[in-house]
Amino acid sequence: MNSLLSFLIICPLNFLAGLVDSIGGGGGLISLPAFMLAGLSPHAAVATNKLASTTGTSVSTARYCKNGWPFPVSYAHSSVPFWERGSSCSQAM
Repeated sequence: MNSLLSFLIICPLNFLAGLVDSIGGGGGLISLPAFMLAGLSPHAAVATNKLASTTGTSVSTARYCKNGWPFPVSYAHSSVPFWERGSSCSQAM
């Protein structure tokens, strides 16, 4: 596919995906089909989607901490047993 056409497909849809992600999550449901529509292979589309999601989450976390808002550490500590349970369940599958 033409690179300009791919750019015109991916950019607006990824902007919309970032907006949806910032409000409530689930932007990957928009950006992943956009990458595949632009002609990326499924493996490349998933990897690019994961990179964009990780970058967006990292930047928003850094801004969250920079603005002086308290990070909910108590919530993180209370959820550790659930992480362990989920990990052990997925390994047992």
